[in-house]
Amino acid sequence: MRLKPAVKEMKNKAIGLGKVASSKITEFNHNSLTILLLLLIPPSMIILGYNIPVIYFLMPIFAFVFIAIVAGWIKKPKITRVFIALWGLIICQVLISGILGPIVLLDVFSFPNEVLQYVTRFLVFVGLIAIIYNSKISESYFIKIFSVVSLTAMAVGILQWIPWIGQEFMLRSYAMVDREIGISQVGTLVSRVPGIARHATSTGGLAAFIFMFSLSMLLTKNRYWMFGIVGIVFSILNLIAAQARGGMLAVAVTFMVIYFVDGISKRKIKANLLKMLLVITVVLSLLVFLYNQGNPHVVQGYDRWGRLFDQIADGGNRYSQITRGLSLLDSPYTYIFGVSRGFQVLYGFMLEVEFLNILVLYGLSGFVLQYGLVLFLLYYFYKNLRLVAKNNTIYTLTLASFSGLFSYQVFSTAYYFFREINVGLYPWVFFGITIGLIERYKRNISNLEK
Repeated sequence: MRLKPAVKEMKNKAIGLGKVASSKITEFNHNSLTILLLLLIPPSMIILGYNIPVIYFLMPIFAFVFIAIVAGWIKKPKITRVFIALWGLIICQVLISGILGPIVLLDVFSFPNEVLQYVTRFLVFVGLIAIIYNSKISESYFIKIFSVVSLTAMAVGILQWIPWIGQEFMLRSYAMVDREIGISQVGTLVSRVPGIARHATSTGGLAAFIFMFSLSMLLTKNRYWMFGIVGIVFSILNLIAAQARGGMLAVAVTFMVIYFVDGISKRKIKANLLKMLLVITVVLSLLVFLYNQGNPHVVQGYDRWGRLFDQIADGGNRYSQITRGLSLLDSPYTYIFGVSRGFQVLYGFMLEVEFLNILVLYGLSGFVLQYGLVLFLLYYFYKNLRLVAKNNTIYTLTLASFSGLFSYQVFSTAYYFFREINVGLYPWVFFGITIGLIERYKRNISNLEK
């Protein structure tokens, strides 16, 4: 009988030590996640003539995680098998088209370096799904730290744009190797900044993605909605500073889509449509007013859109790229496997409408596989909106993933999503973590029901 208090005390100590250990593990997980996300911010490095984002130095870790997944050393949600299969087929197809294209069409061997971009996206995306699925990282911590990192990313473009003592440093740090964008305009509002992506158009795509993430927080009344307001303001300022028409188009189109999707999933479609129409009316009225007042940024944006339509009407700009690119699909081989990126470089042509660029470079086989992945992801996020509706934060992340991926597809009618280097991993990190949280939440709910 006298041993019972001692046993009880030992049990309490064991429980206490377990809680401390669990707390330390969670703290380590959160700190690791913070470091990972912060590595999305620094400018990429030039090594042996190649543009290498800083986060790429973590690839050995993600490669080991993938080996652990395949070997069964760590648990993975069932959906991971589908993503591994899709990505595996895409990587194999890029390799086949990339190697055969120059040989068949030009009798030259050229290794498809772009396959490394697909591999890095695959490793990070799948690796993060498994890591988050098995971790205790909270969704609230992720949405908070991702908000801070996104605001920092957008602050880069703003600090390049406005005149201040560090403006030239910010411009030079994120300028392309062969360009000195805006350096001559230091001390004034730079007409078109490169932004965090080191390329004005690419920065517009990321700004649209962050706009949708921020808008999702407002629509769902997330606890961090104040970050959402600042994120919307910062992303709009980046679109203005970069004068990125593709990003502007992505925001305009996806803005309507996100209200519609959120309305359907929460069965409040009428209320959402009324809010959407009200916002559109206010924004259009404001733009007309600013244009009539001669606001230089609005006038510049209007003129750039006008020049684009004039160029297209005259058969220039993207239109000439499209006609030249599609003319290369002139045989059964090129229709199926495309002409390859190596052929594109050696032949010397550019096609900035990405879905057509993928069709021309990788043929119908590559087009179906790459956009099959996009469609599957859109379906996955849409299907899970109602399943995670009781958890506001995960619902917010799921809605942001759907709208962010959709916005990038709209944006890719003007520039690249799959091929982007400097900030190309940004959305895939977000998608991987979000899917990990979704699958972990569904597993926990299933365990509770059992």
